[in-house]
Amino acid sequence: MNDISNVPSHVSTAYSGGSPDVSATRPSHAQNSLDVAVLGGGLAGLAAAVELAERGLSVAVFEANDYLGGRLGSWVETLNDGSRVTMERGFHAFFRNYLNLRELLERVDPGLSVLSPVPDYPVADRTGATLSFEGLPKTVPLNLLAVILRSRALPLRDALKVPPSHSRAMVDFSMSDTYRDWDGLSAADFISALRISGVPSRLLFDVFAHSFFNDIEVMSAAEMLQQFHFYFLANSRGLVFDVCNQPFSTGIIEKLADYLRARGVKLHCGTAVQAVEVPSVVSKPGCGGPGFRLKLGNGGEVHAQQMVCAMHVEGTKALFQASPSLGSAATRRGIEALEVAQPFVVQRLWFKGDVYPERPVFLGTTGFDLLDNISLMHRIESESRVWAEVRGGSVIELHAYAVARERVGDEKRLGALLRAELARVYPETAGLELIDSRLITRTDCPAFKQHAWVKRPAVDGSLVEGSGEVMSGLAFAGDYVRLEAPSALMERAVMSGKLAAGVLLEARGIAVKPLRTLPAEGWLRRGRRALGLV
Repeated sequence: MNDISNVPSHVSTAYSGGSPDVSATRPSHAQNSLDVAVLGGGLAGLAAAVELAERGLSVAVFEANDYLGGRLGSWVETLNDGSRVTMERGFHAFFRNYLNLRELLERVDPGLSVLSPVPDYPVADRTGATLSFEGLPKTVPLNLLAVILRSRALPLRDALKVPPSHSRAMVDFSMSDTYRDWDGLSAADFISALRISGVPSRLLFDVFAHSFFNDIEVMSAAEMLQQFHFYFLANSRGLVFDVCNQPFSTGIIEKLADYLRARGVKLHCGTAVQAVEVPSVVSKPGCGGPGFRLKLGNGGEVHAQQMVCAMHVEGTKALFQASPSLGSAATRRGIEALEVAQPFVVQRLWFKGDVYPERPVFLGTTGFDLLDNISLMHRIESESRVWAEVRGGSVIELHAYAVARERVGDEKRLGALLRAELARVYPETAGLELIDSRLITRTDCPAFKQHAWVKRPAVDGSLVEGSGEVMSGLAFAGDYVRLEAPSALMERAVMSGKLAAGVLLEARGIAVKPLRTLPAEGWLRRGRRALGLV
């Protein structure tokens, strides 16, 4: 079966993609007046800005940080040896089923030369057991069976004991039915019913849930099934991924920024939007909304006819708390109900000396106190490679996800624990001279807890359980936004940005086209539908 589908237009998930429509009329603008203000300069906000600017609208992006990119953001640090290096919020995997992310990057890098393939990303348990994703079949469900066999997760005698409802849920996915039936159950309870425990469970599921910064004890089973569908059962491109071979700043974000500037977009870094006022009188007929008055942190004020809220969860909640006239009552309930996951920690280490040549460039880990993965940055991206070659060293990055909040205050202890666990996995690192290190902690990733699906706002601000009332001219983008097509992480951010732009363009009467996505139904359901059984 073809694994590409178009999101139907009746669920308001159209977007403007493709070549710019130069026939679109560019309105005239007064000073400090915009067609669209985009709040947030991460991937979601940048994707929305690209779509809107290509259609001739005047757009400005407001980013509270001094840099663009969100979780792909970068800044410069000076190490103990005097070298100036790029520091980031952590390694990202560019999976090949990230259709909309890749389409966005192709605008500024048509051959995607910034991405390099990684042949495998093994997962290692603390016991020494490993799981490889290299060479898996790409045909569904053979890929699923191969993973189960490799992990030794489910002997035949145990497979026969799996409740039919649970096994069917994995292959009969539906965006509506799966969340209706399984959002009230935790991922941990779902896994327990599969009778997979110990090392196989950690290799298959703990790593999977942590990759989305969530703990399986509180993560929704429906969300886990959606991610399982997106990466495994609706994906014919395999489970291997590409990596960015340059720092995110030079390889991606600066190129997107130049692309936007060339289309007249104003990029305001270090400029937070503190509050938004909604005038009681519509400012201009036919402009897609009542207009918004943005109060900036620097004391300035900007008027925009429409607005995309593309900030992270905590920033969005703070904005709405400071803006009582913003959004419908239903939308405000949805924003208030949003939560963030437990903190994640990134430690980057600059060593004199290197790990053994056979070490993989990326290794997932499970069963450790903190350590969730290891990235050999000097074998991935250009700047780290040059630093390591000049100094005969290595640059290694460690991640820890879903860390208990009470643990993140002591960075010195966190760093020591992570380095000790690195030495347990790669013993040769214990003898390497440490030149310098950086450790960052962030708590801004969305939580996908039980019963959260119906509370999460869609791109137009509507809720599953609500009056359906939305505020015209206002759209939402980010990886917390509820979408009607399967997605995750960077792909969800970009997809939501495109969809948010589509909502605003449609309100102006500008034609948009359906979004390119993976199927919203599972392998078994599509088969039954083809046979007329659904």
